[in-house]
Amino acid sequence: MPPTGMRTHLRGFRPQQSCWAAPALALLLLLPFSGSPARAGGARLEIGPAFEYTNLIYRFSDVQVVGTSCDSLLHPGGCADSDLTVLFRDTLLISRDPESVRGAYVRLQYADTLGHGRFISLEPELRMARELVTGHLYGSGRWLAGEVNLGLDQRFDHTLDQRFGLSRRLDSEQLTGLLELRNQDLSWTFQARPRVQLDRTDGDLSNYLQDSNAGRLSFSIDHFDQRGGSVELDLYAGARSYPDTVERNYREFFGGLRVDQMLGGGLRALGAGELERRAGNRADSRHDLFTRWRGEGELDYFADSWKARLRGQADGYNYSNADDVYFDNRLVRLEALYGRDFGLSVGVELKPRLELLRTPSQANEEYNQFSLGLGATRLGGGFLDVLFEAGRRHYLVGASSSADTLLATTHTDYHFYSASALLTQPLGEHFRLKGTLDYQAEVHDDSADNNHIIYASAELGYSFRLFGR
Repeated sequence: MPPTGMRTHLRGFRPQQSCWAAPALALLLLLPFSGSPARAGGARLEIGPAFEYTNLIYRFSDVQVVGTSCDSLLHPGGCADSDLTVLFRDTLLISRDPESVRGAYVRLQYADTLGHGRFISLEPELRMARELVTGHLYGSGRWLAGEVNLGLDQRFDHTLDQRFGLSRRLDSEQLTGLLELRNQDLSWTFQARPRVQLDRTDGDLSNYLQDSNAGRLSFSIDHFDQRGGSVELDLYAGARSYPDTVERNYREFFGGLRVDQMLGGGLRALGAGELERRAGNRADSRHDLFTRWRGEGELDYFADSWKARLRGQADGYNYSNADDVYFDNRLVRLEALYGRDFGLSVGVELKPRLELLRTPSQANEEYNQFSLGLGATRLGGGFLDVLFEAGRRHYLVGASSSADTLLATTHTDYHFYSASALLTQPLGEHFRLKGTLDYQAEVHDDSADNNHIIYASAELGYSFRLFGR
């Protein structure tokens, strides 16, 4: 489709301190897994240049006044005399002119066992470029005691993005616990995962990313039989709050079931279903609350070096208060795959796909789409996965048919051509080249709507072991 997006807020960069307190506290919580000073473990350092090129910008929100309530960010001095409700409409902004950033990165990876059944890993990383700075600090600990296992994972991510003349910052800290119960033959597993997350931004209201606090409690039950089949049940409940924009607060509930079964004769069947509910206050004045469902069925066939797959998927969204941005929809996908593996290192696949979107209240959004993809995967001596795809999207309602709808978005039919690649290639003993590419070109019947979306990244790393095994 043509580039879309709301006007963005141009602003200068304001230096701020990074919030390292959260990850530091999380790492302290990992210490109980050691029990004693850590032995010399394995640590590897990797450094090198990095490159990123894209025309995709963060998601934004268009702020609209639609009702009555108080928002502290819009009215820092109080709002006793005027109350406002803020409605956020989310979209994706695409620039016609890509921007590139060149920089360098450093990554440290440390992992070691700390006595019987105890394991710890740490990974700090920092990437610095002229207009994009990112970093993370990941840590994991496991205490494996046979039938009862404990774990703790922490993830801290920092982003400061000043591309496209903007300045956006996000610091996110996530802490997740794990309680796992298994039976002796490992055929049944129960997991409970409590999680808390804190997101902090630069406080720019025009940015989709905003300060928020979130919590979630997840449960899963897995059963594996001796014939290779499995049944997986996943449940979670959680909530997210936005201190300065209370109208975005929501509660979330999810349930999913997945069944995987070997049928014999090279056949394998899979079925899955899930239901998600997002609820919140003042549902009559906001448009982001929904119920989502998905169903999936798949049949795979393997014979010698040949493989085939047939998959059907159906997704549906029902919004509590639908509008022209958040509207009820049904998406159906039918996919097939036919391919061959040449030894254990190379595989080639042909992938036809049919996609149908139906929207009861927004007929101008409905389309039929068909595409054909050709992919190849190489595993020996490194990893390379490439996919080329071409297709056609046809909208069921032409542009002139939606003129009577005030806020309707009109679309023109188009052909699309895409290429994607993922590469990890060792170069000698110490060097490694990693790269990604995602590119799609849209050639519309109306040439004014022609568009392209691109993301490319590359890094050349030099790594060496600091100490340990």
